[in-house]
Amino acid sequence: MKFKKADKLFEEGKFEEAAQLYTQIVDRDPKSEDADKALNNAAVAYEKVNRFGAAQKLYERIVTDYPSSKFLDDALFRTAVAYQKAFDFDKAVVSYQRLAEDPKFKDSKNRTNSLFNAAVILENDQSYGKSAELFKRYAGLSSSGAVKRDEAADAFFRAATIYQKMKDADKTLATLKEYVRTYGGDSKGAGKVLEANFRMAEAYELKKDRRAADDQYRKVVAMGSSVTPGSEQAEFAAHAAFILAEEKLQDYLKLKIVGGKQFKSSYDKMASAVKSMTDEYNRVIGFRRATWTLGAFFRIGFLYEHLSKSMAGLLQEPCPADVKRKIGEEGCNIYLSQLSEQIEKELAPVDEEVVKRYGATLEQAGKLGVSNEWTKLARQRANQYNPEKFPAVKDERIDMQMDVGAYVPPGNAPPEVKPAADFMARGRYEDAIRQARLALGRDDRSVPAMIILAKAYYAMKKYELAGSIIDIAKSIDANNGDAYHLLGYLALAREDRIGATAAFKKATELNGNLGTAWNNLSAQYLQAKNYDGALDAAQRATQILPQFSKGWLNLGSAYRGKMQYADAERAYRKALELDPNYANAYFNLGILYLDAKEMPQMDLIGKLNTAINYLNRYKGIASYALAKDDPADGYITDARNQITKEQQRIQRQQQKNRAQPKPAAPSGKVGDK
Repeated sequence: MKFKKADKLFEEGKFEEAAQLYTQIVDRDPKSEDADKALNNAAVAYEKVNRFGAAQKLYERIVTDYPSSKFLDDALFRTAVAYQKAFDFDKAVVSYQRLAEDPKFKDSKNRTNSLFNAAVILENDQSYGKSAELFKRYAGLSSSGAVKRDEAADAFFRAATIYQKMKDADKTLATLKEYVRTYGGDSKGAGKVLEANFRMAEAYELKKDRRAADDQYRKVVAMGSSVTPGSEQAEFAAHAAFILAEEKLQDYLKLKIVGGKQFKSSYDKMASAVKSMTDEYNRVIGFRRATWTLGAFFRIGFLYEHLSKSMAGLLQEPCPADVKRKIGEEGCNIYLSQLSEQIEKELAPVDEEVVKRYGATLEQAGKLGVSNEWTKLARQRANQYNPEKFPAVKDERIDMQMDVGAYVPPGNAPPEVKPAADFMARGRYEDAIRQARLALGRDDRSVPAMIILAKAYYAMKKYELAGSIIDIAKSIDANNGDAYHLLGYLALAREDRIGATAAFKKATELNGNLGTAWNNLSAQYLQAKNYDGALDAAQRATQILPQFSKGWLNLGSAYRGKMQYADAERAYRKALELDPNYANAYFNLGILYLDAKEMPQMDLIGKLNTAINYLNRYKGIASYALAKDDPADGYITDARNQITKEQQRIQRQQQKNRAQPKPAAPSGKVGDK
């Protein structure tokens, strides 16, 4: 009678009442014929109202108390799903693996999904060896029709990438080769063949087999001719083409222009090599991928610079022996004079090309909104040829932060979210995870709890786990700015600054009051030397978070980049007002005074002494964390040398003034006749 009443409540949508009645039936008579069915129905009812924690406990009772139940299979699977939804991954894997590996469940309809889910969790938890094995087993089920062929292909390829993470070159190669043989002819599998060949090349490099690696890279470049420029697949072709070009560059760098009879032939050989190497790097540019495009632009400039230096080097060399024997010492002087005229004449257009090519690198970087090691090198090299057009720029310190102040969860968040956030702020990540899981046990759709859980895993460097949680959070709330904010950090962990910039920008679009996202967006713009974008973002950050010192630091750097030095100084001083021991603010003030052409009411020596004082203050505060290559000491030495030169200049000027004769005194008074 009560069972039918519970069924009726379930049909009427009164799920909590139905679940309670089903549970009472079992509690009163645990050995009844329908006890396992009642528990199963109660668990399903709790799932209907998002009470996954309660459902999980009931499924566990079936697994524990009714091992012969026909509901055991589903109960074990639902238990694993419940653990996974509560992000208790260790327990989820145990249940999934039992379904996937226990012969008792060999005919289970849940076996395939359990295998895949276990593989995903193990990969995210960095248990790579077992994960790769399970992905390959999952792919193998396609032969029986249990897994679709395209899904099997994805799983098999995923296993290969996991072996690559493990730096197991042999397993990586074997798996990728089998992937190409088995799935390369499929419409979906063909799209991964280029990437598979690139990864094979990397595996050969890991094995230190240069010849095999280069063969693979050449294969990738040839295959790249059929891909769309700028596409994800073009990334692999561009990278491969750049690697091959860099190898040929080493041969070019061995070339040298020599004097005497061999001058013309050695010059022509090097000039020809510049042309052929330029073609190699232009091939890279043709694939239109940002990093390798900028690298190729820089290298073309570097080709011309090497040609220039080789030509200029002849001017420092003595008269060639064969020339000296033929025309003697006096003739050598004439020869060297004529050679100098010839080289200087031919050197001018080469040097113009050097500046042009390095300038093109910086121009292209501006179009792409990217700043990296290639652009930094291009600016440094161009500065040596044309310091007025390409002034030396000292890199400022840029600061980011994920959260500021105490986290205030939304009013509808489970009560465990606040203590989870507090633990997170204190660096107690395991405790934060435990509290966030409790919150998700209460409401498995709680996005605030997921955000904190993902942040904790990010802090523990479990980036894949953090990313998988954020993906779930976004599927529930696609407009959550905090989710995109963390995605920005995850992109930075992959060294993907373009992706990070896009994620931080999206976070600010979704939540215009997310001050830390504005600050982090300004940091990315500063890295890219996009000072207009950095200024706008930093201004928003300081408006929202006026007590946030890092926001003022980045604002100062944006002003500095726009050469608004007074505004930059005010912003840096505001950062120090908020945090008197802010080392990076002192560093930035130091380089501000070094680089600014002039500061109000201050001569050059005063400006440089002020810079030295700021940099010494920076060193005193940051001494415990200074890196070996920290530039502060070098900047201080350069500043002192400049002071010495300026003092010597002033002294010479004073001596010159004293040496000049004084004008003769007038012979009479004004008005004398």
